[in-house]
Parts: sequence; C-alpha cells; structure tokens
Amino acid sequence: MNIVHRLYKRSKQIFDNACIQTSDLPEELIKQIRNIQELIPMDILYDGEDDIFVENGIQKQLHITILYGVDENLPIISNIVSKYSNVKIAATSIDYFDSEDYTVAIIKHKSEKLTELHADLKEVILNKDMYDTYTPHTTIAYLNKGERIVTDFKPVEWTIKEFEIVKIDGSIEEI
Repeated sequence: MNIVHRLYKRSKQIFDNACIQTSDLPEELIKQIRNIQELIPMDILYDGEDDIFVENGIQKQLHITILYGVDENLPIISNIVSKYSNVKIAATSIDYFDSEDYTVAIIKHKSEKLTELHADLKEVILNKDMYDTYTPHTTIAYLNKGERIVTDFKPVEWTIKEFEIVKIDGSIEEI
C-alpha cells in the first residue's frame, strides 16, 4: 500500500466539522483514478467545489469517507474504529451522484464491514450525515450537471488497515 498522510499545518478553522475517512487505497486503484482524471475534458469539470483537497473539479486527496460532520472526539472515535481492523473492500465501478448544481463522478465500493463501521460511528457520535443509506465511494471529480465520463474501470479488491480523521483545520491524523 502506498499511503500518504498529509499534515496541513493550519492555524485557523477551514471546515465546520471533522471527517472520518481512509486513504488506505491500493496503488492499482490510485493509478486508475489518476488516469481517469487525466482523461476528463476540462470543459466538463465543475470548479465550484474547490477546497484544499479539490482543484479545478479534480479530487486530489483520494479517500473513502466513513462519516462526515463529526466532532473531533478522538477517544470515542478511536475506541470504535479499533474494533475494525483488516476491512475487506472492493472498488466495483464508476458511478455518479447528482446534486442541484453538479454531478460527482465516483468509484463505488462494496464492503459490509465498512458499512458496519459507518453505522456504529453514526449511532454513537454526533454527526451531520443526512443520508439514510451509506454509499462507500472515492470521488474522482466534480462535473458539470449531467456530464458523464466514458472510460473503462477494472474492479480492485484490497484490505483497509488504516483510518484517519480530517480535523477542522484541514490536518489529517491517523486514528
């Protein structure tokens, strides 16, 4: 695994809440996503979602969100996450989420254990998750509303061994 934990040294708050995620993605998947990103025509990219992890509509910091909109309560988070080691997961296909202003191109993942972890965290930790169903995914890019990417994707299976929290200052800390 080629795992990069970026520590952004910030003195001010840049996010309203923290996010629990994993960047523990296999190199084979990272390469596929980067190749897909390079093929996306600039004129279909939506640039209204840029932040420290997204640039010109392209997701730079590849990860799988487990639960967003959380407080930085590391002892409780660590206690729950520690019960989930070696989480088997599969990247299955390219898919899309449509919002009011744009379309999100994603790699869809399947993992019963990751879904269980999400549910356990959501039950115990205050959060702003508004969705009834958890859809594990890795964002490829933000596209103009209704746009689609035409490319092949080869499914990848691996085991997640590391989790992290993105704090409100943008720093990433391993859990």
